[in-house]
Amino acid sequence: MLYFPQWDRAMENITISVNQTVLDAARRNAAAEHASVEYKLHEWLKDYAAQAETPEEAAGRRKRQAERAIATIDYLSEKYPVNGRKFTREEMNER
Repeated sequence: MLYFPQWDRAMENITISVNQTVLDAARRNAAAEHASVEYKLHEWLKDYAAQAETPEEAAGRRKRQAERAIATIDYLSEKYPVNGRKFTREEMNER
């Protein structure tokens, strides 16, 4: 059994639902790394939590997302003049 000192502290339990195929693949990958799925999830969640944004960073990210969305709408409006009509399915899915 592997020993992980950071797990000595009190831990909260979480429950997740996952497709059996995904879980089987995760178990194989973790075993290949001599780890458990629980440990890999713990590490991922710890890394994810460390990426927390300040309110100012979050506001800046939302502003950049809105600017990109508006630029995309402007681009599509120029490429496909709609004059009040909705985009066709083909127009919506064109790449």
